[in-house]
Amino acid sequence: MSLKPSEAPDSGYAGQQPGGILLSLSLVLTAVISLAADLNTSHLFNPAWPAHAKFHDIAMLNLLIGVCGAWTVAALAQEP
Repeated sequence: MSLKPSEAPDSGYAGQQPGGILLSLSLVLTAVISLAADLNTSHLFNPAWPAHAKFHDIAMLNLLIGVCGAWTVAALAQEP
């Protein structure tokens, strides 16, 4: 027996499902921990680091921020 789209059970907002919650939590924790670990005097603000290493550190942080933004946009687009 197949259901028509209008008869399909409502699975709710994807972010409220256990997988969505775990993935969102993982993404947020990764972003916060990475920022805390990299934005200090032992990493990004270390005068002994060469400019090229600092560039790669910032590039990684920008990628992380972009992924968080994309995840947010995708999650908001699925709201009813």
